[in-house]
Amino acid sequence: MYDNISFYLEEDAIGNKNILAHLSENSKDLKIEKRGITDQGIPYVYFSIYGRNYQKLSFMATPYILKMNGKNSSICKFVHGNNFETLTLEEFRRAIDYISNILSIDIRKAQVCRIDVSTNFIMDYQPSLYNNCLKKLSRFRKVNYHGNLYFKTQKIELNLYDKIKEYKDKGMAIPEKYKSFKNILRYEIRFKKRISRIFGKIVTIEDLCDEKFFRIIVQKWHDFYWKIQRQNPIVFGTPDSTFSTSDFKNYYMLKGMESTGGFDTVYETIQSSKKAGHITKDRAYYLSKTTRSIYSSKIAKPKIDFIKELDYKMSSYSPRIE
Repeated sequence: MYDNISFYLEEDAIGNKNILAHLSENSKDLKIEKRGITDQGIPYVYFSIYGRNYQKLSFMATPYILKMNGKNSSICKFVHGNNFETLTLEEFRRAIDYISNILSIDIRKAQVCRIDVSTNFIMDYQPSLYNNCLKKLSRFRKVNYHGNLYFKTQKIELNLYDKIKEYKDKGMAIPEKYKSFKNILRYEIRFKKRISRIFGKIVTIEDLCDEKFFRIIVQKWHDFYWKIQRQNPIVFGTPDSTFSTSDFKNYYMLKGMESTGGFDTVYETIQSSKKAGHITKDRAYYLSKTTRSIYSSKIAKPKIDFIKELDYKMSSYSPRIE
């Protein structure tokens, strides 16, 4: 499930050795991208190592620190040659050992500053239809961009999108085992900043390799989904049903409530107004009853229960270890 990983390793993690000198003397198969000296007189090197399908991991090194971050930091691409497929925990462990061997540095001691976790769900319908059902996540900013749905804070970002569309739009080859599927929804969570605050400790690559800690990360990946306010789309009644003027008004009242967060949000507004003394108890009861009545009417019933399918996929998913 790991994809992009950012980390840094300081000199004390390898016995206070000069990291740049150690790499130069002991590492193999490094492609040097750039050399230089900072304004402070510190030498640095940007270099890459290559995995499957010429996918690379890029690093920056000085005598004091080794970093991997930015665009070329996908362990998944490095192993599989693409980030369509996802890594098992054991594949990730082997990749870390392989990278450590190339660098001649044990990167398991490195501190992690970004973790991307994701998987694919094979769905019955287009991924955009499920994204339309995901309404709100408290304290997160919702963004729709080019068909991708984001819930964002400075520290954490959730992303749900059509993985097949992404690959086709970029002109990339879809892996053979996925070519027979039309609808693949990717659910990804990115722990982008302040990792120690999110997990209550300094996180190392060694932690990411540990099954117990891996399950903690996966649990957070699950938990954030269940916190999203979800609601199936509201549709008109069946063609053979009577659709009155009253139904028409109720339909657009429903659409209005849906756009502001659904029944729970409307109900909370009514209760808050009552507590503030802006409406009476009887008026609050009437409004709540009216709202419930509209939501329970036949026009509010979806033709397809997208949420039920998506919830089932989420609840039944368990990541592979081996």
